[in-house]
Amino acid sequence: MQFNLAYVSLLVGLIQGQNTPVTPLTIAQLPRFSNLAFSPSGDKVLYSSSTYNATTDKKTRAYGVLDTKSGAKKEIKVPDFGEVVFIDENTIGYVSPVTKENKIPQFFKYDLTKGDGAKGTQLTNFTYPAINNIHYQNGLFTFTTDYDTKPKKEGFDSALAYDSLYVRHWDTWADGVNQHIHAVSVDEKKLVNSATNLFKGVESASTPVLPFGDSGDYTISPDNKEVAFISRPATANAAWKTTIDLYIVPTDGSSVAKKISKPGSGAISGLTYSPDGKTLAWLEIYEDNNESGRNHIILYDRASGEKKAVYDKWELSAQSIAFAPNGKSIYVTADHYGQHKLYSITLGDEKLTEITKEKQTSIVKVYEDKVLVTQAAATHPSELFSVDLKEKKVTPVSDYVTEKLKPYYLAKPEEFWFKGDNGERVQGFIYKPIGFQEGKKYPLAFWVHGGPESAFNNNWSTRWNYQVPPGNGYVLAYINFHGSPGYGQKFTESILKNWGGSPFIDNIKAFEYISSKYDFIDCERACAWGASYGGFMMNWFNGHTDKFKCLINHDGMFDAKHAYYTTDELFFNENEFGGVPFKNPEFYDKWNPANFVTKWKTPTLVIHGGKDYRLVDGEGIATFTALQRQGIPSKFVYFPEENHWVLNTANYLRWQHEQLSWSANWTKTEYKRAD
Repeated sequence: MQFNLAYVSLLVGLIQGQNTPVTPLTIAQLPRFSNLAFSPSGDKVLYSSSTYNATTDKKTRAYGVLDTKSGAKKEIKVPDFGEVVFIDENTIGYVSPVTKENKIPQFFKYDLTKGDGAKGTQLTNFTYPAINNIHYQNGLFTFTTDYDTKPKKEGFDSALAYDSLYVRHWDTWADGVNQHIHAVSVDEKKLVNSATNLFKGVESASTPVLPFGDSGDYTISPDNKEVAFISRPATANAAWKTTIDLYIVPTDGSSVAKKISKPGSGAISGLTYSPDGKTLAWLEIYEDNNESGRNHIILYDRASGEKKAVYDKWELSAQSIAFAPNGKSIYVTADHYGQHKLYSITLGDEKLTEITKEKQTSIVKVYEDKVLVTQAAATHPSELFSVDLKEKKVTPVSDYVTEKLKPYYLAKPEEFWFKGDNGERVQGFIYKPIGFQEGKKYPLAFWVHGGPESAFNNNWSTRWNYQVPPGNGYVLAYINFHGSPGYGQKFTESILKNWGGSPFIDNIKAFEYISSKYDFIDCERACAWGASYGGFMMNWFNGHTDKFKCLINHDGMFDAKHAYYTTDELFFNENEFGGVPFKNPEFYDKWNPANFVTKWKTPTLVIHGGKDYRLVDGEGIATFTALQRQGIPSKFVYFPEENHWVLNTANYLRWQHEQLSWSANWTKTEYKRAD
């Protein structure tokens, strides 16, 4: 008897239960876990889980404590809270209003061993309008709160007036309210009524740095005597410079904050003190106009004030850092070949060691013999893992969601390399669809990432999830084209003044490579999808290739010059296109999709958010207008409340439905909306 191996393979998968496709509804309704706070030892983590019900459009939230040694989970009841920190191994501190009527937030402590949900012990009696970005360390409580810099409003009009940029940032109009760090010692013996504003003398400073800053934008020294913080300078050129100032200030406010970053430096992030408190470390991009420059690891000697860069010959860009307990080495994460890996660097001989080889890795806590990390991958959301430093062995700690994914078909990324522009090697990945059978041809979903100086890494996303196309019968393919990080800084910066050059050539060569390499891909039924820079590339495809049956453009650029004048962060466009368009128009014209609309002919779905101030909704409307006026099949989907991303869960389901149905129509692929 002869057996069809493909059939047997498929049958085994079905028997094992991995026959359920991952759909947008799967992603939406899968519980989302967040590690809210870790105990001082790292042995416990307070977590939350949020579950969405698509029938009611409601979310339910639950809380629990995970033992990071055993992996045991225990659900508990906790009071309603905003931000939370651990005070000791069994006690959390959290922010909450005293009552529903009294909206002023206060700081409370709560014994987790009770787990009864009762109100905790109130430690403060503040009058501050907000308590955000909290830290607690050995009795010292720090937080940020509003500091209003705008003049008192007169009259009844609703006008906003500005005399400098930013006018708006990401998805919010500038309101003149800064955030200042405050510090105070707390205990339960008496309520604390006020805290020391550490920004006296530097009132124009604001922490965290908008739009994505958080409590990681400042840190406390081990002896509780100093806070280091970063702030964007309040200067007229803030919108076209990436400069971030770094300050240190005594926690008792006895002296004015001292700026220790040099004038004209670039972005600074990742502040951390060494265990002995003698050294402050951070990540710094040297250029003051390049957000995608390489992050250098900087060490600052607190006694002498001297600074030095560590392992500065590294071609990768560090993304996070943490000291070893003995202070003799530093742990670093960085993109490399489609993964986000963990490394160590010894501070004496500067020896670099790769510790993890795959997945998206983030540092949680460093021990003498292990590192507690979170890892996500294309096949699972973020989970806690323990990394043995001697054996380089990675052991699962948590099982928040992975177990729930066992019934589902989870496509695994398959790596390929090809010769891209200039004959340079470029990396790509494909994912085979559910029920894959040899000898059968499948339609292609060809993705182009945004950034553009970001990468498609081995990661799990609640938006651009790699499992959705395979779960709907497509082969998914994408590449990390010229401009992507993880392949050396020269490769990353090769996209500058080259938006429609090397990246476009890479994508076309990848498509041709796929066509010749994989006989199970039907490249006559290919649809290209892209967001942000990927949306720009959809418009560029439309004027320069007819290889795709359809295009999906999410928040993409239509007119390079118009996009400059309407965006928030001017430094990005100026760096990418070689200056300002009124003085240096060459590359704004050369790589402007609007200049090629007469060559457009591919059916295109255009999607845009109303609160997208990075690439404003006019870019999407203009794209749709150019398509409609030329009679090209097209559709415009508008989300008034979304920014550059689609975050609302119901909107996410509609967003995915529009993309999948558009692609299905033009690639002649069966599709049925899961929700």
